[in-house]
Amino acid sequence: MKKFLLIIFTLLFSMTQVFACSFNKINSVIKKGPVKKTSTISISVKNASNGKILYKKNDKILSHPASSLKLFTFMSSVDALGENYKFETKIYRDNKNNLYIKLGADPLLKYADLKQLVRGANINKVNKIYIDDSIIDKIEYPSGWLTDDFWPSLPKLSPYTLDKNTVEVKLNIVDNGIIKAFQHNDYQLSLINEVQKGTKEELSVSKNYGEESEIINLKGTISKDTSIFIPVNNPKFYFIANLENILKKEKINYTDQFYFSKVPNGTKEISVVSHSLSEVGKEILQNSDNFASEILFKVAGGKYKNSDLGSTKAGIEMFYNYCTKLGLDVENIKITDASGVSRYNLVSSDWMSNALIKIKDTNIKNYMATPDIGTLKQRLRHLDGSIWAKTGTLSGISSIEGYMLTKDKKDVVFVIIIQNFNKKKSIIKSFEDDLVNAIYLL
Repeated sequence: MKKFLLIIFTLLFSMTQVFACSFNKINSVIKKGPVKKTSTISISVKNASNGKILYKKNDKILSHPASSLKLFTFMSSVDALGENYKFETKIYRDNKNNLYIKLGADPLLKYADLKQLVRGANINKVNKIYIDDSIIDKIEYPSGWLTDDFWPSLPKLSPYTLDKNTVEVKLNIVDNGIIKAFQHNDYQLSLINEVQKGTKEELSVSKNYGEESEIINLKGTISKDTSIFIPVNNPKFYFIANLENILKKEKINYTDQFYFSKVPNGTKEISVVSHSLSEVGKEILQNSDNFASEILFKVAGGKYKNSDLGSTKAGIEMFYNYCTKLGLDVENIKITDASGVSRYNLVSSDWMSNALIKIKDTNIKNYMATPDIGTLKQRLRHLDGSIWAKTGTLSGISSIEGYMLTKDKKDVVFVIIIQNFNKKKSIIKSFEDDLVNAIYLL
């Protein structure tokens, strides 16, 4: 018996030493890192199979998750819509040659898709054109978004979702280093171009005369020809301007105004273009697209509520219901958007690691970024095949979470949230990579 107890004690002591060594590796990275004591680092690492805590630091503190939140709002949307869902934009015709364009709130819909939709309808004669925009509401921004968050970074949310509701402006260097700005779109912005040729890409985009102004001021320097994408003030007018342009190019004579109505019974579908949930999901989780995330959330919220009009409010209800079904505690968390942009979102790294465990048996890894893909471009290349992650970035906030096979082939989930810092993003991201590497060596 004494010999048996001695063996047990030795094994426990050895395990304690191993864990202490692993803890020390992570703690050493934190101690040597660029984040000061006035900042907060929240970390949770757990065994993905049994939930056993492998490392924790400030894991119960409520933090802003930034875009890491997208992983969970996306999965709640998939639960409501089903993985085979398609964002479809359709044209219907009635027996009086009236056309009905049914918007699908497709966050990936482009000008070329709209052109294909019109061509596919094979329109010879048209009486009136109606647009059915009833799929989601027209509330432009969720609660908690700040002015410097949503412009010029984030376009307005709307059932009209053409080209992500942005206009491309091409900046070309011409003779004598002069910068010319070109717009190839019928929806024209008024540009004050003060961009100069330089050695760095340092562009500033701002509005003159208020938030609803279409007068855009461009300043800074470029070293080569480049393109920028500027959000439009009125997505509805933008959609119609491009639709009119397509009708004209396709030699479809329509001089009447556009009308707005739901598609009535008795009409015939004559053309459709679509994008799959898989395509949208990769745009959201690999490239961290806020626009696509918020639009999807509204659409899924409408499906969850069996409503013709999706909304962020319905999406939030859907999210909490989904988390409750998974067995997650939602009493001490708060979300107010889908993308993680809102400063009102609050979760803990402990909650997020639990959520990762709950959804690990889904197809979630198929959508996530891997080394050198999406937001992990030029990051963690030595861990290719061992990590699937979602990153997040806001001013003073940085996060990364995901799944990992450690060096010893342990299957773990990890969450890192760093907030209240004043360092450059690149410095913090490098620090995150050091932490991830220390977790890999657990």
